[in-house]
Amino acid sequence: MRDAATVNASPGAVALDASGIVIAAGPVDAVLRKTGSDIVRIEATDRLLLPGLVNAHAHLDLTHIGHQPYGGDFVQWVRMVMGGRTSDPQQIHEAVASGAEQSAAAGVFTVGDVGSRSLGGLPVRGVGFVEVIGHHDTVVSIDGATGVQPHAPYSTGPGVYRQAAASGLPVSTHLAETPAELEFVARGTGPFRELLERLGKWNDTIAAHYGRGLHPVDWLDHVAGDAPWLCAHCNYVDDAQIDTIAKRGWSVAYCPRASDYFEHEGHRYRNMLAAGVNVCLGTDSIICHGTLSILDEMRHLYQRDKTDPQTLLKMATINGMRGLQFDGREATFAPGARSGVIAVAYDPSTKIDPLRQILSAKQTPVIEPLEGVT
Repeated sequence: MRDAATVNASPGAVALDASGIVIAAGPVDAVLRKTGSDIVRIEATDRLLLPGLVNAHAHLDLTHIGHQPYGGDFVQWVRMVMGGRTSDPQQIHEAVASGAEQSAAAGVFTVGDVGSRSLGGLPVRGVGFVEVIGHHDTVVSIDGATGVQPHAPYSTGPGVYRQAAASGLPVSTHLAETPAELEFVARGTGPFRELLERLGKWNDTIAAHYGRGLHPVDWLDHVAGDAPWLCAHCNYVDDAQIDTIAKRGWSVAYCPRASDYFEHEGHRYRNMLAAGVNVCLGTDSIICHGTLSILDEMRHLYQRDKTDPQTLLKMATINGMRGLQFDGREATFAPGARSGVIAVAYDPSTKIDPLRQILSAKQTPVIEPLEGVT
């Protein structure tokens, strides 16, 4: 068994109370000494026990659309999503519920979901970010919301960002995702300007907020930099922007498979981690790759970049919780934590480290959720 903090035991055990709170974790004998032998015992032979994983950036309301190809034009892709998105509350609930069920089955117990007001009654916990799009001055009603997400600098005005930052709720936004976004914020030109013009939304008031030569990170820093932003993607940043993100204490939700799907190259997540940025993992929507598995994101990075397995586990657990403004210990096996437990299949007959073996697998290993968090 393993977590991203201090637990690494083989064979290992975790003892939970009736409500799922961790009592003890570590070597089997040590756990039994702390809990006694009169406990319900669940054997997970040939399985690596891990805390429930965290998906820091998802769009569960798009689950009904399913996987779609990308033709190389991001604005055209956005228009496809707009056409497929439903406004019917029941259909939205069904899509989110389906995404939550798929997430839990993949060992993801905590989600930062863009579009949900709440994840109550679903098999995952987390933050439902009310997404706001528009260049108006105020946020729509956020009563009952657990988080707020101004969509992106190209689609949402500074007034919305300021009100979201002042709400006291967890806040998130798409940031520095595409070259078109950088062009729009810096110069007020390009595909997003053209899209706003086609929609009849472009005017002098909007134009006044852009075209000042700022990078989206610097634009957000100027508009509402004091809030603990969870910045999705950050595909296009240089050293200066990484330094700003680190100094501000913002988190970055990196979605590796989505970045590759959109043909973004050379993400600087390792430079961000080295600079002290809290980098976590997200899946983005199911449209990009067909699954909502954070383990698949970890496998993708390990196989593509040979990223350290323990670093990946931390990005997928502790860092994700922190990015969503929760205590990172809640995604570990620390006493008192309510992390949930998943069991991931591996082959104990080899001498390869179990986590490294799981991340090397060509196919997603079998995942068995043993103890949820809801």
